[in-house]
Amino acid sequence: MNPQTGVDDVKSLPAGAVCISPVELKLAEIRQDVKHYQVPFAELAAQATENIKLRKLLTNMIYVGIVAELLKIEQEEIDRSIQNQFEGKAKAIELNLNASGIGRQWAAKNLVKQDAFYVERLDKTQGQIIIDGNAACALGSMFAGASVVTWYPITPSSSLCETLIDYLKQYRIDKETGKATFAVVQAEDELAQLAWRWVLDGRG
Repeated sequence: MNPQTGVDDVKSLPAGAVCISPVELKLAEIRQDVKHYQVPFAELAAQATENIKLRKLLTNMIYVGIVAELLKIEQEEIDRSIQNQFEGKAKAIELNLNASGIGRQWAAKNLVKQDAFYVERLDKTQGQIIIDGNAACALGSMFAGASVVTWYPITPSSSLCETLIDYLKQYRIDKETGKATFAVVQAEDELAQLAWRWVLDGRG
């Protein structure tokens, strides 16, 4: 949580809500009708890595592990999500798996469940296609014939392009030559990606 807004954040919670926060913020003293779980994130992050710059990033994954333990989310699902998110980046996968494990183990040993919230596996979506909007747009673009992707990473368009690139690699490889029938350029800014598109379209 942001130390500058932590107090206001807790005050805005509905009664019976859950607040997971760094222990040093002492937010449990503010609301008695909120279930508090105070965590020594800084200490846990130090266990996760010696790299000071990475500790803040890995704190987020420690938090994921703690939430997973409190909500009883299966660790296999957390592991699978991390591997999908950092596909092809072995070091990042290792660091994040370790960080989530540190969070989960700490929560199991040190936190007493005080709330009624949990996650239960259901089969309501069995046999149905579950897809987010950007993935649907990526599929639509590919089936519509898109063969050139020039882009600049920025939220929320990044996931659209990243998903489209994955689909193109899967379905737009010439079977005879093994070569890609598409072009992808990650540009340094919005103007550069537009210029690249004109070049690759033969208009530049």
